[in-house]
Amino acid sequence: PINGVIFTRKLKEKMITDLLLLMQDKKVKFFKDEELIKQFHNLQRKITQHGNVRYEHAKNEHDDLLWSVCLALSKAVHHKGFFGFAGSNAWR
Repeated sequence: PINGVIFTRKLKEKMITDLLLLMQDKKVKFFKDEELIKQFHNLQRKITQHGNVRYEHAKNEHDDLLWSVCLALSKAVHHKGFFGFAGSNAWR
């Protein structure tokens, strides 16, 4: 079955953290896709007046490729045995 995903602030923060850790550990490498690179560069992390983290893209730009990559990698990280990690029940 296919399950939908609701992109909450908490989930987005977790996915970005997973991505950054994978990049720092050199466990992921991206093809030179101009649109994906543009979306990475245009991502803006903002703190709201209530102290919440909010991710936005620049006006008239998109972030769908960025979030699809983040979702796929974050899901893979938490899948038992993938990337050598023990796995987690957070996504199940």
